[in-house]
Amino acid sequence: MAGLSAQRVRILRLLGRMPSVQRIEARRNALRREFERYQKFAASPEYARYQELQRYQESGVPEQERIRCQEEVYEGSQEGNELDEYNALKKTKEVKLALRGQGEQNSAAFRRFQELQKHVETPAFAERIAYLRDKNKFRRTEAYAKLQELKVLGKSRELQWYLSHEAKGTFAELVRERVLFFDDFTASALDKKVWLPRFFWGEALVGRGYSFIGDPHCYTEGDNLTLGNSALVIETRPEARKALAWDKELGFLPADFSYTSGLICSGQSFRMQEGRLEVKLRIKSVPGVYHALYLAGETRAPQIDIFRTTSGKKVALMSGVTRNEVNSLNAADGVGALPSGEDYFLLRFDWEGTTLRWSINDTPYMTMENVKGLDMPMYLVFASGVEPSAAPTGVAQMAIDWVRCTSYNK
Repeated sequence: MAGLSAQRVRILRLLGRMPSVQRIEARRNALRREFERYQKFAASPEYARYQELQRYQESGVPEQERIRCQEEVYEGSQEGNELDEYNALKKTKEVKLALRGQGEQNSAAFRRFQELQKHVETPAFAERIAYLRDKNKFRRTEAYAKLQELKVLGKSRELQWYLSHEAKGTFAELVRERVLFFDDFTASALDKKVWLPRFFWGEALVGRGYSFIGDPHCYTEGDNLTLGNSALVIETRPEARKALAWDKELGFLPADFSYTSGLICSGQSFRMQEGRLEVKLRIKSVPGVYHALYLAGETRAPQIDIFRTTSGKKVALMSGVTRNEVNSLNAADGVGALPSGEDYFLLRFDWEGTTLRWSINDTPYMTMENVKGLDMPMYLVFASGVEPSAAPTGVAQMAIDWVRCTSYNK
């Protein structure tokens, strides 16, 4: 399960070497800014032209043109033969006299000279002769001009920067990333089109929230949820309240509770099946109170526990897959000494096929492989509560700064 990864996280935190949220977010923001530059250049006319010229170079056409130029020489060419014949006729006495108006004007030699003269003394013919005599005639071609343009473009610092990151795969994840769900809780009120302040099945079956017989706490209809400073806070506090509760044998019935708490779920708006889930949160712990984020499907189990905190004096985190209605998470598979109070931390969960991976502050701490039975879309549930038989005396809070779910295009 967690193995050495969780132990490594504990050691890193103990030594103060766990990456801080501030550092991680600064690095990510810098990477995204660079990615924007990368995308901008990828869509630029300069890069489009570079790709066009690259394809032209790789097509073999320039090399064919180079070979053709090497094979086209003055000696033996039609134009060369015509010029040689013209020059030879021009030197003959017969043509010289005819040119002076003294000789035979209708001789075969003079008529041939005149025929060649009309052709040979044109600018186009002169240019053709110069081309045939040029040992570097390839430089006169459009192919050479395009290759030179490609060479100049290839020296562009922006292109070299782009190609170096492309070769290293710096932005490979961002290129494939597709954001499926995001909320940073900057609104003044909870968006109830996105989040229900109750269990999904309470909404579906009775149109209201419910709690469970045997729990010390009940879930209110939003009274324990507050929005402020770009965060959603779920508060668990001592407070007597009567609420609807579910009993396995008797069904729904009213019950008295000593504590109140809150939850939110995305059951009616968003479900994920594979991909990445990330959340930035902060916990103000009180012994006896737990906080959790899990993924649920159409039945209560199985569920994927992204995290559930322990309820002792030292806040620890457990993760895993619950197969039945009884919590089967093992504290030994978790991460201890979590930040508490004013410090945020980042949790990441990656779901790829039958492999599940958990990380905290970009440090992996748990992997589960060959996990079966999770072939269903699952929705998010954030919840806090009081452990059975516990009697907390203070107010506990879980503050959610943002949550994001992404998929990766293959």
